[in-house]
Amino acid sequence: MDNKLYMKEKFLLTEYEETLAREEIFWKKKARQNWLEFGDKNTKFFHNSTKQRRLVNRITKIKIESGSPNYSPEVIGAKEIEYFMNIFNNRDGSILSLQNEVLKCIPKIINKDQNQLLNVEFSKIEIERALFQMNPDKAPGPNGFPTTFFQKCWHFIGDEVIEALEGIRNSGKIRKELNK
Repeated sequence: MDNKLYMKEKFLLTEYEETLAREEIFWKKKARQNWLEFGDKNTKFFHNSTKQRRLVNRITKIKIESGSPNYSPEVIGAKEIEYFMNIFNNRDGSILSLQNEVLKCIPKIINKDQNQLLNVEFSKIEIERALFQMNPDKAPGPNGFPTTFFQKCWHFIGDEVIEALEGIRNSGKIRKELNK
């Protein structure tokens, strides 16, 4: 008798888990169906979805050093900039241990030989070949010049472009004139 009850309970638990799984799939499909039906059109559903996502992702207050909340957008923006500057600059090495912890989680897929190849100076031929493989009609980059400009004027500006690229590679910084 105990064995029959055990088997029945096991059967019912399995059936219950399968029902839950089917229900989850149903709701995922339903959500996807709603998105396909209403989401990509300029509809109330789409706008409500977008507004909801913005509300969830918006930072409306921030806790400052004194521990009190601050609601000023200027203070929030300044604190965000300060936070990311501290993370990415870290000139004093104060968070080096944290960075090393994060780096331990990233698999190393480039060996020393490959790294040396990646750090070799760019050759003029290599840059020219890459430039002329690009579609000339593509949209302009941040400088406003389309690819066709660089292709047509390469014999005038090639050396300066290479010099600028080498400067960026060696210093790790883009000159302010180029970044405007």
